[in-house]
Amino acid sequence: MKSVFYFHNGKTADSVKTLIEILETLDEDAFKHHSNKDKNDFFNWLSTGLNDAKAAAAIKTVKTRKTMLTKLKQIKH
Repeated sequence: MKSVFYFHNGKTADSVKTLIEILETLDEDAFKHHSNKDKNDFFNWLSTGLNDAKAAAAIKTVKTRKTMLTKLKQIKH
């Protein structure tokens, strides 16, 4: 069964590719809902949902949507 990331705005991602596509148009408030001082939903999903240790490690400490996009685009998938 494929792991799916559910954004609080109703969008879903089932791969790093679709995560990147959604992040390109996601507003900062929606990004901060999933990545803030209390949680890192993107890291958790990449590491445990997709078992993509490389992508998870690349974004583990990222604090902005723009930086996350840059880091994810640099990884070969």
